Amino acid sequence: MTAISSQSDRFQESPIYDAVANIARSRQITESEQAIFRKAFLGTPLSEEEHRHINRLYRLLRRGKIELEPASTPNTLQAHYN
Repeated sequence: MTAISSQSDRFQESPIYDAVANIARSRQITESEQAIFRKAFLGTPLSEEEHRHINRLYRLLRRGKIELEPASTPNTLQAHYN
């Protein structure tokens, strides 16, 4: 889990950067990547750079440039209302 920091040439570990890189390659956000972002928002404060990466992903998602991977298990609330 490494990514290049914009402030230096050193590598830093971050599951957020790994998730962003995977999403950029696949053009899909998986359930596990969504969980990483949820955990990051609820856990420790994010750096400014992490916020920028996540905001960019959400803009791409809204524009249809990336998609949510279909859920592997049905959502029980969604199934209830269908």
